[in-house]
Amino acid sequence: MLSYAAGGRASDPHHRMTEAEEPRPLSHYGRSKHLAEKGLLSLHRPGQFDVAILRPSMFYGPPVPDRHIDVYRRVQTGRMPLIGCGDYARSITYIDNLVQATRLALTHHAAAGEIFYVVDEPVYTTRQIVEAMAHALGVAPQFQRLPSLIGPLAHTADSMLAALGIYWQTLHLVGESTWDVGIDCGKARRLLGYHPVMELHAGIQHAVEWCRSQGKL
Repeated sequence: MLSYAAGGRASDPHHRMTEAEEPRPLSHYGRSKHLAEKGLLSLHRPGQFDVAILRPSMFYGPPVPDRHIDVYRRVQTGRMPLIGCGDYARSITYIDNLVQATRLALTHHAAAGEIFYVVDEPVYTTRQIVEAMAHALGVAPQFQRLPSLIGPLAHTADSMLAALGIYWQTLHLVGESTWDVGIDCGKARRLLGYHPVMELHAGIQHAVEWCRSQGKL
């Protein structure tokens, strides 16, 4: 299992990335994932050493990592930044859907030697995802609005730091905030029978309930 970052990003809000496209990773992280894909596929030996690669988008759901809990807290307290209008395309993956895809890749003969994007359906926007979080938390969505120019500026600064071997997670995430990352999981559907059953609102509701049961919200 690697990452959608190996493929890069979509060209516009309506473009859906597919495995047939030439990978265009845009960060050291993405390039490392792409190199890992190429290395693994070079080891593929049908029937002897089968390799299948999954490219999940950002995944969510219980157990919820601290960085996601911090986002829920920001939404809960009305301190969630929104860059631009929040209409950037975003594919995400609920953890149970990712588990389903992983099982299929491990057991289905059609997975051998292939790369698969793994995402929920449909493609959402940044704003829709945050609004779903607010709904699950029982609060009205409030945003700290920031100009869209911040995204490209942060990406430039992130690239400069990366050239020096420095990684700052917040800067990296802000640098990708204005990217469109809409992904098509049609190949996994056709070849593996992948069927993402959890949708956004229900998935985030499960995540929030888990956080509350653990005393984290």
